[in-house]
Amino acid sequence: MLRFLTQTWHRNILEDLLKKHADMFSGKILDVGSERRRYDAYFHAAVDAVDIHPDAENNIVFGDIERGLDIPDATYDGIVCTEVVEYLTNYEAAFMEISRLLKPESYAIISIPFMYPDHKDNIRFTDQFAKKMISKYFSEVSFTPMGNKWTVIWDACRLAFLRSWGRYLGFGKYVVLFPCVLLYVGSVKLFGLHKQVDEFYSGQFIVVKK
Repeated sequence: MLRFLTQTWHRNILEDLLKKHADMFSGKILDVGSERRRYDAYFHAAVDAVDIHPDAENNIVFGDIERGLDIPDATYDGIVCTEVVEYLTNYEAAFMEISRLLKPESYAIISIPFMYPDHKDNIRFTDQFAKKMISKYFSEVSFTPMGNKWTVIWDACRLAFLRSWGRYLGFGKYVVLFPCVLLYVGSVKLFGLHKQVDEFYSGQFIVVKK
């Protein structure tokens, strides 16, 4: 329950799905838009990391998936691209580049937020639009909606509280928020409401095969 204090339900769902699918990767994988290599520990594989903001300390090299990477074709056994596509302008170029870099029969994971706070991104993908755009570049595509109305309501209310009162309360904001986590998140989980599928998804978790 404590992780619902510090990050969104959407992020928790994403991390759970990454852990669930991590075993599909072995060998050498690429993390696109890695930022801080936050998910390296999930994978039993050698992870290369690229980002438009390189970080030598964490061995993250510059790479722009939209403009193309200076990496040979079919280099990777797997690719992870989480919460990146929404920032792009030429997102189809990114899908083509992911396909190019994958070895035949290999998989990639792509996640894209939808009903999520504005974070200076360029585009949001409905389920239908994402399927139409991504399916052109891969032999198999599997979509899992992330969240529903219950999880989206929590994320919206949590953020509204933190932005309205969090700056005045300091660490105390978590003390105030914790009973809400127990009551709301606990109730939603108790009755299995977080497992419902509806049109109010916070994003898509997409597994593609070259």
